[in-house]
Amino acid sequence: MNKGLKKVFITLLIYLGLELITGVLVVPTLGVALNFSIFFCLYFCLNYTFPAMPYMLLSIQYFHSFFSSTDWAVETLIALLFIFLIKFFKDVLRLDNIKNKVIFTFFSYLIWYFLRYTIHLIVQKDFNFILDHFYYSFISIFIISLVSIFLFKMLEKVWQDHV
Repeated sequence: MNKGLKKVFITLLIYLGLELITGVLVVPTLGVALNFSIFFCLYFCLNYTFPAMPYMLLSIQYFHSFFSSTDWAVETLIALLFIFLIKFFKDVLRLDNIKNKVIFTFFSYLIWYFLRYTIHLIVQKDFNFILDHFYYSFISIFIISLVSIFLFKMLEKVWQDHV
């Protein structure tokens, strides 16, 4: 098997494992849905630039659609917007230590959910939806930001020799 394809396969296994664990343990226990597809999109946008990036993000969102029937198309659009934003601001960002990466992850999730709820507001014209879901989104953003410390290290080990 090709070395790059093996890394993609391992990454998808990690992602599917996280989605299964959070779907079985975290959601019933805390009542908070953790969306790891956003983290994987951020990781690849920050660390790699290759022509197949939009297709890789689409495949991540496609696998996310197995676990969530809502918003995967909207989140794919937002992922593509993040590709362009991160591409422009990549040189300005100082993400050489883990603290900066966690802070960046936190604010990226805030922007991501803001864009997601703005699109919901435009489509559904229901402001109460945003207020009801913001509390749970903030909890999930905080949890994923803390977990991102370990996820960054894990993905860096998988993708360490990728050019």
